[in-house]
Amino acid sequence: MADAEGADSCDVHVQDRLVDRGVVGLWRLAHALGDQGGDPHRITVLAAHVNEMSGGEPQLAPAHSALFGLAKVIGQEHTEIVCRCVDIADDVRPWAWVGENLCADPVGQVALRVEGRYVAELVEADPGLRRPGRRGRRAGPRGVNLIPGGPGLEVARPLSARQPALKIALVGRRAAPTVRTV
Repeated sequence: MADAEGADSCDVHVQDRLVDRGVVGLWRLAHALGDQGGDPHRITVLAAHVNEMSGGEPQLAPAHSALFGLAKVIGQEHTEIVCRCVDIADDVRPWAWVGENLCADPVGQVALRVEGRYVAELVEADPGLRRPGRRGRRAGPRGVNLIPGGPGLEVARPLSARQPALKIALVGRRAAPTVRTV
């Protein structure tokens, strides 16, 4: 479980310590398990203050978000390791997160709050629509819309087809594919 001490602190040194304890430790564990081979391994990462779910959360811990990001990557790069991420609120009873740790549910990311269990899932959405009550801006012709790595090209194609004047920057680790002009 990631250290909740100092999770609500904006102090850079506190966040660095959380990264050293959590992220670096998880990275070392994944490499050790990956080198070991054999049967599949399961890692459940428990951390507090990762996501805003109910609006009543204290300040979020950036180091814990980094921990969850690493856990997702580990599951993709090491097929022999299954990683789950559980975000727990301070007021959740221990039996709830122990039960979550023991369950065989394949859900990759869960948030436990007093009012319930939230599960992250991907759903198809119209990128041009904005949900009421949500902060943020929709894709538009002003400025540049940044789409990071992975399936970025698949996300950018329908966006640019719907809004030809849209400026899109695709950022990734690989070279850009050859562009065909029509």
